[in-house]
Amino acid sequence: MSELPAQLQEKVKQAQQSCSDFENGEFALEWGAVARVDLDGDLRPDWVLNEASFACSSAVSLYCGTGGCMSHFLVGDVLASRCCQTNSNQSQFTAKGRNLC
Repeated sequence: MSELPAQLQEKVKQAQQSCSDFENGEFALEWGAVARVDLDGDLRPDWVLNEASFACSSAVSLYCGTGGCMSHFLVGDVLASRCCQTNSNQSQFTAKGRNLC
C-alpha cells in the first residue's frame, strides 16, 4: 500500500477504520483493488482504486451495497469517485479491455 498516492492511501485508511469500528473487523485489500491505466490519453498510467476488492471480516457488504461499489480515479492530482454498478456484466468504465468498476 505504500506505493499508493496519498489521496488513495487515505481512502484505504478510512476503509480500514470502518472495518475495525464494526465489531473489530480485519480489513483486507484483495487482488484487483488497484489498477494502473491511462485514463486521460497522456500515455502515463493513472490510478484506479476499486472498493469491490475491499474486504472486512465482520461485514460482508460494508463497502458495496445494492447500488454498487465506489471506485476512485486519480488522474494527475485530481481524485474523482463514482459508484459503479456491480450487478451488471458490462461496466461503463473500461480502459484497454479492463473493467475499472
